[in-house]
Amino acid sequence: MQEKDWFCRESKMPKVPVTMPHLSDTMETGKISSWTKKPGNRVKAGEVIGEIETDKALVEIESPAEGVFLSPREAGESDVPVGETIAWIDTSGVEEVPLPAHDERPVTSGSIGTTGVAFQSMKADETFPPPALKADTLIPATIQGTDPDVRMTPYAKALANDLGVPTGSLFPKGGHQVITAKDVLRMALKQSVDPDLTLGPPFRIEKNSSIRESVARNMVNALQIPSFRISSDIELSLFIDVVKKAGISITLGLSRILAVSVMDHPRMNASWISGGMALRDQVDVGIAVDTGEGLVTPVLRNTAKRDIRDLQAEWEILLEKARKQKLLPREYLGGTIYLSNLGNFRCVSYFDAVIPVGASAILAVAAPRSNGFSSLTLTCDHRVVFGADAARFLETFSANLKNSALFLAG
Repeated sequence: MQEKDWFCRESKMPKVPVTMPHLSDTMETGKISSWTKKPGNRVKAGEVIGEIETDKALVEIESPAEGVFLSPREAGESDVPVGETIAWIDTSGVEEVPLPAHDERPVTSGSIGTTGVAFQSMKADETFPPPALKADTLIPATIQGTDPDVRMTPYAKALANDLGVPTGSLFPKGGHQVITAKDVLRMALKQSVDPDLTLGPPFRIEKNSSIRESVARNMVNALQIPSFRISSDIELSLFIDVVKKAGISITLGLSRILAVSVMDHPRMNASWISGGMALRDQVDVGIAVDTGEGLVTPVLRNTAKRDIRDLQAEWEILLEKARKQKLLPREYLGGTIYLSNLGNFRCVSYFDAVIPVGASAILAVAAPRSNGFSSLTLTCDHRVVFGADAARFLETFSANLKNSALFLAG
């Protein structure tokens, strides 16, 4: 809790909500990492007021308007749904008044609930399936800690009972104040069967980081891709010599050869979508990076055609930002093919990787052996790439590695 909080003297002042942003397709919640402004501070539109931890990185929050910063939720609060109000900007310019010492907050037209958290008032986004269930018969949500005005549709209530979803786990998504069937189904899909640990030794619960939660969700989604794996032992010794002479990293060199090879096999750059196949001419390579907390995939854009020095400079920046969890969504989303290189771990003789959603392939590179050969495994979306396609691609990749000097010259 802040040392002191502020609120507006009148209940009808123009206020602009600061909401938890939606920064990626996988992001459902975020964590309030810190506030750089204190309640009562005047801020300008676009000025940084805090920082949130998303499913992949730490991202700065900017003020949506000029005014006075009010009612921020506590720094460190996690699992805040996307779209939910996390602070307010009072644009009226009226005098700010300090919160009373006993911390009683007045209820205003902004609908501040029992926890002092402000919520936007919006209409429900659901047309109730049973015609008899109308919006004027909304049922109180009775969820501890939420705004007293939050309601459930009768259909959502019945669905929650049928699916065994506890109402305490629900919260309306997007900042609105009506729990709908969509909210219930979303929570039902997220539920998993936990192992029974009570028969084993004592244990403690460690809260997952946003990155680790994101990796878990992505792995579950990736399991829905019908995939196969194909492996090959390829000599890397000559390639490594060329990379060292060029003064670039092995990972960047592999990314370049991967992208150049994809240009000759367009299906490796495609993505399966409903109704067809998305074909892409530009190769954007996503590269797996271990941050210590989880896996992120900075993306090098147009990797096949850009100057290698330009790519090296960008890769160093992306790598540093990834390790500090400072990547922006545009820097880690949208790869067309992926690379996972564990070559620096000498004990890794073979491994395969999971295809990220949106791509058709990922190449896993194990550590070189004493004879200069390394085991490379290509995991492919079988809807897009067939076995013979993958085999031909690996032949091209192997040939390009042997001629890597042609593609890595500055």
